[in-house]
Amino acid sequence: MRIILISFLFFIIPVLHAGEIPDYYVDVQGVRQQGHPVFFLKHSSVYEQRAWQSSAINRFNASVDIYDSRTSSYALYYNSYLMDYGNGRVGDYFGNIAFWNDDTLRWIRVGEDINTDNWYYARRFNGEVDWGMPADYDLPQIHISPNDPTRVYLQNFISADSGYTFEPGDGVAGYLGEAPGYPHIRYASDYEGRALVSGDSGSTWMVSDSIYNWSNSTLIFDADKKHVYAPFSIYDSGPLLYRSDSLGLPGSWRETAAWSPIITTGSLPETPLIVKAGTTPGVLFAAYHRALLKSEDFGESFTVLYRHDSRISGMEALGDSLYFTDAYRFFSFINGDTTLIHSRDISGLVNFFPMNLGDRWVYRKVTAGQQGNDTTYVDVTITGDQQINGHTYMIQYSMDGSETRYLRRDSRSARIYEYFPDTEKENVWLDLSTAPNDSAHGYYPLNDPAAGIKEFRQKGEALKTVFDSDRERVVRQYTTLVDESEINSQLAWGIGMISRSSGQQQGASSLQLTGAVIDGKLYGDTTVITNLNKRNSTPLGFRLYANYPNPFNPSTTIRYSLPAAQKVKLVVYDVNGRLLQTLVDSQQAAGSHSVTFDATNLSSGVYYYKLTNENGQTKSQKMILLK
Repeated sequence: MRIILISFLFFIIPVLHAGEIPDYYVDVQGVRQQGHPVFFLKHSSVYEQRAWQSSAINRFNASVDIYDSRTSSYALYYNSYLMDYGNGRVGDYFGNIAFWNDDTLRWIRVGEDINTDNWYYARRFNGEVDWGMPADYDLPQIHISPNDPTRVYLQNFISADSGYTFEPGDGVAGYLGEAPGYPHIRYASDYEGRALVSGDSGSTWMVSDSIYNWSNSTLIFDADKKHVYAPFSIYDSGPLLYRSDSLGLPGSWRETAAWSPIITTGSLPETPLIVKAGTTPGVLFAAYHRALLKSEDFGESFTVLYRHDSRISGMEALGDSLYFTDAYRFFSFINGDTTLIHSRDISGLVNFFPMNLGDRWVYRKVTAGQQGNDTTYVDVTITGDQQINGHTYMIQYSMDGSETRYLRRDSRSARIYEYFPDTEKENVWLDLSTAPNDSAHGYYPLNDPAAGIKEFRQKGEALKTVFDSDRERVVRQYTTLVDESEINSQLAWGIGMISRSSGQQQGASSLQLTGAVIDGKLYGDTTVITNLNKRNSTPLGFRLYANYPNPFNPSTTIRYSLPAAQKVKLVVYDVNGRLLQTLVDSQQAAGSHSVTFDATNLSSGVYYYKLTNENGQTKSQKMILLK
């Protein structure tokens, strides 16, 4: 299996302003126009960065791009959005589109016009008609008859004049299509969600299935013009393919295909099953979660053609050539080769985790114990940066001395990496490119299969108020799994981590952001920890903190604290236990202390420092000298 990367010099790419949250690809639809493929790629964002630039205004995107394989051009086809003002909405939401004779210049589409009290509309390519209907349903599908191009179906309405006028259907809630080659056989659903079929052009209807909810379902017609398929995604059960061997007549529908052996671990119930018919009778193509699949026996069994590295959001089949999207990329799959056609700019995703020098976060930390919960505060600050192995790492330091992290953001991959001085390796600390209802994997440390596998699951996005009472921000929910431990986090765009929890068991802890300073701007309340420190000017215990910076060259600062006045000794030794230098050997007052260790005359390597008091208590830490 080969993966080919290609680029085109003539892309006309929609402008994405630096730092914005990119849209997700949600579907791809293709036609062959004059023999060459043309694709329409629908992308949407739950909320855009511009959503909170004005008070109480939220922006929802559902736009469409077009890719022409003949000219290798990629451009914005239609920019669709809604603006939610709290007390009303305006905008035009792009829905489904259908083409006459695969001509991309002759189309009819459905959308939602929020400017006219929430009406759906059918709009023709020439602008001659803009037919509206009340928005009482999910955004409806639109179908052009495969037998008579003047007949168009829209929800429970039907047009006999190519979509200029529509009349309500009799006794149906929504039309599902018409059988190719059989203009008198039509399909619909009723108001109870049951499947209906008519053999007399809709004069009378029969219930063909009542097990599943057929409202707004998609029907796929086999090349033999006899078999009909209906894909479903059943919550908590995964995918299901329904098949009729006799044009969907009553009693002919049954479940087919055993999916469990083919579907990879990590598939989620929210993942849609996408099915397309091939040009040969009995041949079907499908996409589910991360797999492209093929059946040559009318859906009785499927084999895996290709396993992708993330969830597939849309798929189209033109002959035996497949085209598919994940959250941010558009690919072709032809003769076993996967080719990247286009990728969206995802650099703005790193703003879910800002890292500017001086950025600061104050968290309330609650730890579960036998006698109840213990509440403390944690102050985390970006205190500096350091060049290591050609990368710039920002130094994230907890003021309580519990941890010092070396983190870097990679805007191209939208990943956050952490460097570990003791192993001199880095790992993926967080993968922000993970789409909703998808997961990504990494090793801990990176590229070390013998180490624990780290999995990131993005569980969705929502608008939430974070400190600003008149504004809402996009907040993502993540679950991180390392070995058997699970950590749930929330990240707010432009703020960073606002909460983290690791369970309810004894010893488990949770963090809740009380205030932050991001790029010099104050959010919330950061004074709570200052007031706490004033009340607790004496350290709580005998502690030796991580040196800063670490790695270092040639000097570093070592901090320690004492609960009471006492004699202490602080020494430095090498990996063989040989004493190199005594930094402190005297009576010290209660409180915080620091000392500088200068390693100018030492060679690069690992060194240790140890603090001992007159009561025999000992603390030690590791540090790395890099010259």
